[in-house]
Amino acid sequence: MIEDFEDVHLCGNQAIIGTEEGFSLLKLDKLYNKNSRMTLQIRRVYTTAPKDSLIYGRSFDVNPENLSINYGNNSIRIEYSLNNYDKSSTTLYSYKLGGAREEGWSEYSESTSKEYTHLSEGKYIFSLRTITDKDFAPIYTSFEFVVLPPWYRTIWAYIFYGVVVLALIYFIYYRIEKSRKHIIESKKRELQIQELKFKNKMS
Repeated sequence: MIEDFEDVHLCGNQAIIGTEEGFSLLKLDKLYNKNSRMTLQIRRVYTTAPKDSLIYGRSFDVNPENLSINYGNNSIRIEYSLNNYDKSSTTLYSYKLGGAREEGWSEYSESTSKEYTHLSEGKYIFSLRTITDKDFAPIYTSFEFVVLPPWYRTIWAYIFYGVVVLALIYFIYYRIEKSRKHIIESKKRELQIQELKFKNKMS
């Protein structure tokens, strides 16, 4: 290759590549096996709020496992593609989201990404299918992810709320008992005073 001056020209089913010694001829039809199995893959997953941040990225057919998303980053973008190297073929995608938010299959389109905003906490399954204009048998894939609850709805928060409620109940009970004892003591003193007055009158 010619460094910094790479040049490739397509001519039918072959490519002409410029090199320092002349050019090379690459026959593209031998590179593409029409019988090879195409796979549909989730390429990347980003959280989009407050800024784009890559949380999953793969370039081969392995789905993410145990993908957890913080509630503060509950807006995401999913990017996907089919390993279809036939550029003359049109690839169409359809998707749906199941779980905490149930959706039906979308219309087929050429878009290779989907965004979701303000997802509530819960477990989700993103399902994807694709067809090409040369093969109408759909190819499917899916992956699961979880949007974690906000901190004030976590198990630790509920434990804290329980402790606060118990402490409040105890405090109220303590104040009521203290007030009741105070009233009883006041009544006793009043009875003692009345008894002394009665004795003084009798004497």
